[in-house]
Amino acid sequence: DLERLLSRSIYGSANARDLNAIRETMESVPMLIKALGGKVAGQLSDIRNSMDPCEALVTEIFNAIAEEPPLSVREGGIIREGYDKDLDELRDMAATGSKWMASQEEGERKRTGIKSLKIKYNKVFGYFIEVGKAHLDKVPEDYIKKQTLSNSERFITPELKEREGQILTANERSTALEYEIFCMIREMVTEHSEQLQATARALGQLDSLCSLAELASVHDY
Repeated sequence: DLERLLSRSIYGSANARDLNAIRETMESVPMLIKALGGKVAGQLSDIRNSMDPCEALVTEIFNAIAEEPPLSVREGGIIREGYDKDLDELRDMAATGSKWMASQEEGERKRTGIKSLKIKYNKVFGYFIEVGKAHLDKVPEDYIKKQTLSNSERFITPELKEREGQILTANERSTALEYEIFCMIREMVTEHSEQLQATARALGQLDSLCSLAELASVHDY
């Protein structure tokens, strides 16, 4: 599928899994070149000389793209930790904020005496504190009512909204930077299109010859 994957890269539709598939295919090329070393028939020699392992590109893809990235390239999780310092810092900021939320939830439970209190998140309201209606008499004065549901009410606090801004900003910047890095790697694949196309053709020819050779050996042609 190397030619198909390359076409997807050239037209900007390849995802991170496609780049990993290109890498995995290209990782076999050095072994094939070695296997075709020494004196071989003219056609096999031509095939060997047509294959380019593109080692720098393969290394870059390996270093950059996560082992099992998601299908989407715009939601994060596609770039390996340690590849980009700025990205790692943004991820740390977001992770620290998430840990703070978990700690804050426990702290608010102790402060209010409401053991069922929860800090939740959704895209409409962001982070909020949810309290069941049976415990509304314990809600502190600094809680600001945000929404009333059938069995509970949702609140925010100034501190909660401040932390929310830090976490969401870090997440958004992190996701945007991941996509930018991914596009850079995909562009590198496009820049190696000539070598990759030649290698794909050579692999196809070698695959055909190997199939015919195996058939001849099995049936003693």
